[in-house]
Amino acid sequence: MNIRLLSAPSFLGLVCLASACDGNGPGNKDDDTGGDNDDTGEISYDEGCIVLDGGQTFAFIEDALTVAGEGSTLSLEGCGDAFDQQAVVTKGVALVGPGAEAMVWTAPVNKPAIEISGASGASVSGFTFTSTRDGIVVESSTDTALANLGFKEIANTAIVTRNSTGTSVVDSSFVSPSYGAVQVDNGTATLERNDVEN
Repeated sequence: MNIRLLSAPSFLGLVCLASACDGNGPGNKDDDTGGDNDDTGEISYDEGCIVLDGGQTFAFIEDALTVAGEGSTLSLEGCGDAFDQQAVVTKGVALVGPGAEAMVWTAPVNKPAIEISGASGASVSGFTFTSTRDGIVVESSTDTALANLGFKEIANTAIVTRNSTGTSVVDSSFVSPSYGAVQVDNGTATLERNDVEN
């Protein structure tokens, strides 16, 4: 006799299969029985301190970035003095904080706090960053504006740009980044009125 023990996730998967999770059983996706989904197509997001264009609020920055359009502003000015999510920016939006002296944005472990990828005209201002990797990574983007930022306790490089043109870094401070303040790989960047402390 063979006995097979199932872990909870495997067991639950079998229960799902046994209850017609293929969409053909009762409570399937084509009718409105057996669940709260009314098939309106509307997605709701948790409300929080991140304000999109002065209106809708979000708890998670990735949700706000999903809803944001080109030219939108995401304000984190009401998020207190600490923030710890990662932002992946793929469009020309502005991320605005309360000021570098007022908020510390701590990147998730082994990730940059912000990745700007394939965007044109994105901007970031008003934060201080800490990271176990790079602080901000700009990749394949144009005309990225980084201003009024602080970088401290950065394990690698504070700002890395790759294959990007027109990046500007203005009025920012860098305190002992392990591998330097700004690294530009195959692109252009302008640096003005920045302080680097070793």
